[in-house]
Amino acid sequence: MKYFIFPFLSLVVFVVALMCVARTTTAFVTSTKCSVTTTTKMLMSTTGETEVEKLLRMAKKLRAQAEESEKEIHVELADKKAGRDGKIDGLIDHLCDSSGNVYRQSSVVERLRKKKPSLDTLEKLVDRLDYQRDVALGNKHVQAKNDKFVSVSGEKNEIEAERLNTLTDVLLNALEELDGEFQARSKTDSTTTVSKELRIRLSEKRRERSEKFQERQESLREAQTIKKGQKYELHDENQEKLD
Repeated sequence: MKYFIFPFLSLVVFVVALMCVARTTTAFVTSTKCSVTTTTKMLMSTTGETEVEKLLRMAKKLRAQAEESEKEIHVELADKKAGRDGKIDGLIDHLCDSSGNVYRQSSVVERLRKKKPSLDTLEKLVDRLDYQRDVALGNKHVQAKNDKFVSVSGEKNEIEAERLNTLTDVLLNALEELDGEFQARSKTDSTTTVSKELRIRLSEKRRERSEKFQERQESLREAQTIKKGQKYELHDENQEKLD
């Protein structure tokens, strides 16, 4: 009997020991998990955001900075353009009276002789006059609006367009007269003159603008033709289904 009791007691002691070890291990694992969770929560509470949230915040900040920089560039370009246009507009006003009427050619000649504008300034002057004429005709043009450049078209003003066209002609004729005086003084028969160069430049710009306008018109006609064709095809397809 005692030989049977000792092995049984040994088994009981072994089982009890295993149960203690198991409880200790479970308690350790649970404690470790709690420690990891607590550490993670502490890190998140300290930074206030996860790594993904941090990257998204940085990307949003960079995008806002890029948009602000682009806006500043547009504003700067618009300011520069307004400054250049203002100087040329001042020269245009110098060739007209207070009511906007164009001076006679002789008066324009005298004003140009005193101002002595450079070829670059004269090119910008002719370009500006032609641009304003184009706007007065109601054609589309680029204009600074807020912080962007947009394509707009205004109301047609044929009277203003004709006034600007007259001013351009008077200006070119006055320059031709000054070219003749220069050639007489320098005793040269050069076929290249300021007035001639400006006339060729103006003619080329108007030709290019006319071609672009015709191309846009042709594109619109093609788009309308394609759209009508698609409508007819859709109608035929629906008709076949009904049949």
